[in-house]
Amino acid sequence: MFIGLLLAILSGVCFGVCFVPVRYMNKFAWENIWFIYSLFGVAIFTLLLGWVTIPSMLGLYREIGWRMNLLVIAAGLLSGAGVVMYGLALVRIGMALVNALGNGISLLLGAFVPLLIQHREAIRGPLGLSLLLGLAFAVPGVVICAIAASERD
Repeated sequence: MFIGLLLAILSGVCFGVCFVPVRYMNKFAWENIWFIYSLFGVAIFTLLLGWVTIPSMLGLYREIGWRMNLLVIAAGLLSGAGVVMYGLALVRIGMALVNALGNGISLLLGAFVPLLIQHREAIRGPLGLSLLLGLAFAVPGVVICAIAASERD
């Protein structure tokens, strides 16, 4: 569990600073920046982390089967399309607005969709109440951030 927490913290730090160099890379097209990001962040580091932490990674893929592997590949392609759209939105409307809207939508979908699919009955209990309360605070915060970012320009 400790390693999982460290990886989550490392992931958050990397996500928090990953766009800082973009400001200083005016000579490069955004496609070049996203290619480097995808190459290292999605391919190289992911495979390296898998080989280091999973004793028999290829055996695991065989055990999971074709159907589940294809489902994971499809989810990865959708995620990749989302990253490309995120990059296009960064160029068009700015980092602050994209982050406010993107994080807000992720918060809503990431908290409620899995709960509704896997544990619908939990919505009526304390967990559902705490999520709704958190949502009541998060949505206005995202809206305020989006308004502030759009008025900045």
